[in-house]
Amino acid sequence: MFENFKRITIKGGCFEQASTLELFKDKYCLSIVYGRNGSGKTTIAKAIRQYVGKDTESQTEDGYISYSVSTDANIIDDKKESVFIFDEEFVRENIRMKGRGLETIVMIGEQVNLDTLITQKIEQRNAIEKKIAEDTIRKENFENKNNISSPSYFFSQIRSKLREDGGWADIDRKIKGNSIKSSVTEDLVKRLVSMPEPKEAEAVLLQRLNSDLALFTQTQDAQIITWNPISLNIPEDLDNITALLRKKIEKPELSEREYRLLNFLQEYSDYHLQETSRQLTEERWPFCPLCLRENNEQVYVHIGDTLKHILNKESEVYNDELDKAMALFVIDEITIPVFPKLNEKEKTALQLAIEQLNKDIKIIRNRIEQRKRDIYGIVTEVFSAELILNYSAHLANFKKAMSDMENCVTTFNRSVHDREKLKNKIIQENAQLTRKQLTALLGGYSKASKAYESCLKTLSLHITDKGRIENEIKELKAQAENTDIALD
Repeated sequence: MFENFKRITIKGGCFEQASTLELFKDKYCLSIVYGRNGSGKTTIAKAIRQYVGKDTESQTEDGYISYSVSTDANIIDDKKESVFIFDEEFVRENIRMKGRGLETIVMIGEQVNLDTLITQKIEQRNAIEKKIAEDTIRKENFENKNNISSPSYFFSQIRSKLREDGGWADIDRKIKGNSIKSSVTEDLVKRLVSMPEPKEAEAVLLQRLNSDLALFTQTQDAQIITWNPISLNIPEDLDNITALLRKKIEKPELSEREYRLLNFLQEYSDYHLQETSRQLTEERWPFCPLCLRENNEQVYVHIGDTLKHILNKESEVYNDELDKAMALFVIDEITIPVFPKLNEKEKTALQLAIEQLNKDIKIIRNRIEQRKRDIYGIVTEVFSAELILNYSAHLANFKKAMSDMENCVTTFNRSVHDREKLKNKIIQENAQLTRKQLTALLGGYSKASKAYESCLKTLSLHITDKGRIENEIKELKAQAENTDIALD
């Protein structure tokens, strides 16, 4: 057993012959080995370290020193972990000393490595910063449109080629019936890059495109109609607006002067009461609208108070309701599609329906404006019976005419569907010819774009690594500071 360990025999190092040392005599559990330099104390420690499997000695120029060790009582494996050797190697690896004399600081264990780890992390950060600087220069080169490694350089070359007379943009203009050449975007260039290079020769592709384009041009009038009919949100009848316009607003008790001011607002204003009142108070008219005397600050205050009395909270709420009603009766501008085979009957019906409904809405809006100018008045008849009947009929006619026009467009578009297929075929042929003609430039753009994306990714990773390392340095320095505080 381990407690029977008394003697050890060592051969190797400075012990050329096997030497037996009696370490623990009788029942003593402490043994001191001392001697002059070079007498073998370190050799004994290394031999025991090697014996229990804790040897960390590396190869030297003289080779690896192996010791022959035997004991009078073998140390079993699970007991070897209980053997500790505190020799020069242990001190060198686990103990650091700072300062001198009584101010000496001794650090043991993990604290010893803090300075070393901080130095290593700083070196790593410096290396990362160097890579970031290199990546940044590469990034700037990639973003310089005059640099041959930049995607923008190739894009500029490609764009110029595509916009030449007879080039992609010119042909695309003819296909789509536009007056100016089609725009060249990065999405277009990326789409061309993603296309496989056609196997046919450029001459074959050009002949096919010219043939189909000539056929397409001969049927130029047959174009697909793009028309989005509007959806009206105006009321189906006039019941709600009639009730709103008939609503009675109680007039406040007015003095003679206030009554005259109200009449002035109603009879001579180009706006409704609320807007005119705002003009009087905010724009500060230089004269009184009733007596034409020059106004001063006291008069402005008096006019403001008078207007607040005339136009009370109820009138303000009612005015807002009239504004909302006004916003309902609006028809956006309607564009009637024009194409060769449009049925004149449907076209005429839609034009008439728009005119009739707009006429009704104009009357309704004028009536709302009148009410806004005279919110305290009594309304006996809001709309004529004829207008009420016509409005519902005209609205129904408008919806039917819009539906009929939509059916006309759908029918026409279906009749030219085959020509639309030809158009799409020509668009594809134009792209294929361009892909063939610009193979080298598109390849350069693709390569430059991938290199740029790789540079951005690498730069991002390096910036992330730098941040991580800086955080680790902060943590290590904090641990070092805590150690110094503890030692103090």
